[in-house]
Amino acid sequence: MEDCIFLVADKQMESVFKGFLKERNNFHSSLGTRPFTCDIKADRAGNDPGLYTRSHELLRPYYRTHQHAVVVLDGDWQGAPEAEAIRTKIKGDLTSTGWHRGNIEVIVIDPELEIWLWQDSPHIANAFQFNYHPHSSLKSWLEDKGLWPPTQLKPVQPKKAFELLSIEAHIPHSGAIYSKIVQRVSVNGCTDRAFRLLLETLQRWFPPEGGL
Repeated sequence: MEDCIFLVADKQMESVFKGFLKERNNFHSSLGTRPFTCDIKADRAGNDPGLYTRSHELLRPYYRTHQHAVVVLDGDWQGAPEAEAIRTKIKGDLTSTGWHRGNIEVIVIDPELEIWLWQDSPHIANAFQFNYHPHSSLKSWLEDKGLWPPTQLKPVQPKKAFELLSIEAHIPHSGAIYSKIVQRVSVNGCTDRAFRLLLETLQRWFPPEGGL
């Protein structure tokens, strides 16, 4: 039996999770877990509302082959319920198809995936080969664009900030660039609540040998 199946909303999310869990060296050390096996699947329709309504159907074939399941989707879509309501519904749907409640988790990212990637770090600028001279940092460049207030830890519109950076650097805004970033950025640099829930869940399911 495999340890975990990750069901994510779209191909960009799939690239991020594969970049971290499949392509990053010693990913478990960064997470503070033991090594574990996993599969990562993206919803073919590639949208958050679809995953909200049918994640239990998509994961039905896996409850006999995988011990744990994680569903990941953005919380920012038209008509979206509150994050906790999203989590409650999906968990209820999963348990109705055979999953044990203690072996599942639902991660609702607020507002969108890109919030996990943004850090005041040179790795993002390097991934885009972005020369931000005469600015002292990528953050200061985005401050000038009105997208990263000085008092905030992250850009206020994280996806728009990536799109603007892609245009400026003449590099496509794609899952491949996300994968490149996530292989290098610090786990400790992400303070987002949804990410911390994911991290705590994985540490509980797969504690280091000898325990935490």
